[in-house]
Order: sequence, then C-alpha cells, then structure tokens
Amino acid sequence: MKKSFTFYIIVLLGQITHSQNISYGLNLNNSIYQYIELKTPSVQGSLKGLTSNLNFNYGGFLEYNFNEKIGLRGSLLYGKKEDNYYQYQFITLHVTTLQFNPVVKYAFGKNYDKGLYSFAGPRLTYVLKTENNGTEITDFYKKTNFGFQLGLGVNFLEYFAFEFAGFQGIPNFLESIDEKNYYIDVSASLIIKIDNLITK
Repeated sequence: MKKSFTFYIIVLLGQITHSQNISYGLNLNNSIYQYIELKTPSVQGSLKGLTSNLNFNYGGFLEYNFNEKIGLRGSLLYGKKEDNYYQYQFITLHVTTLQFNPVVKYAFGKNYDKGLYSFAGPRLTYVLKTENNGTEITDFYKKTNFGFQLGLGVNFLEYFAFEFAGFQGIPNFLESIDEKNYYIDVSASLIIKIDNLITK
C-alpha cells in the first residue's frame, strides 16, 4: 500500500511538472546596493551605521502561470553576506540566511514567457546563523525578517530571465535594539529555466 502511494505521488508530480503552465529552475541573486539606517538613541557606543556586502543568494523556484498575463512564483534561496557596523570600532558579522520569495508576475507582452514583465510580493528571511570572528552571535538579529519587493524582469534566449528588484524591509529587524530601523535593498537576479532546457 505504501509503495503504491509513493508511486502515485511520483507519477502525479511528473505530470504536474510537465504541464505547460508550470516551470521550475534556478535563481541566482546578488544584492548590488543596500542602505540601512539605525534609528538609535545618540548615546556613546550606540550603533552608528550598518552596511552589507558580498550578499549572494542561490536556490530554486517553482512557477505557475494562470494565463498569458499573470503567474505566481515561489523561490527558496540560501545566502551568505557580511554586515559591518560601528560601536566603538568597526565589527563585521558573517550572516547565513534562508529566503522565501512568493511573487505575482505580470507579463506586458502577449506571451507570458517572452519579453518584459513585472513582479511584486513579500520576502521572508530566516537568519540561520550570525558569527563574528568565529563566535556565534544569537542576540543581534531577529530570527525572521519581513519586507516587500517590487521589480522588473525580461526573458531572453528561451532559457533565461534577468531581474532587477527593490526591497523595503519592515522594522524592526534587530533583536538587540528596540528602536525602528530603515532598510532597503536593490538586487539583480539571473533566472535559469531548467524545464525549458530539458524539454527543448
């Protein structure tokens, strides 16, 4: 009975992924600009600023288009970055994260998989680990951070898409400070459509 159920699930998943309305592949994302303002009390030793670099994320996506105009995509991305802030001295934090990005897509052309499109939706980030000089820090970032993203993308060569997106975080993303913080992020992504590479 268990083997029959497993076989049925495998067949069903195979039929779903071969549907013309469903696509899947890789999502390679890199933040090209970040601005973070810490609205903390102006006392000696408070955090004066925070910048991020080397913010690279990679993972997979699953997408369903309802028609030639509108679709829904979910991406799961694993990433690492370096955050730098100042408190008496500059301190670098090495942060490992997991992101879930569900977005609604809208195609401007007549074909969903061709040309220019826009997308929008929430972004949920789970902080897996934060380290400073090899020591794990557990009380700086909140474990989950939430925000909203909006972007534009373009399909090219049937197998790829390039995306440019802006993200606005919703305060507060720090565990160690009660004040509200301002966080924006601009990123670029390369989408690789594995289903097209396999079927064509």
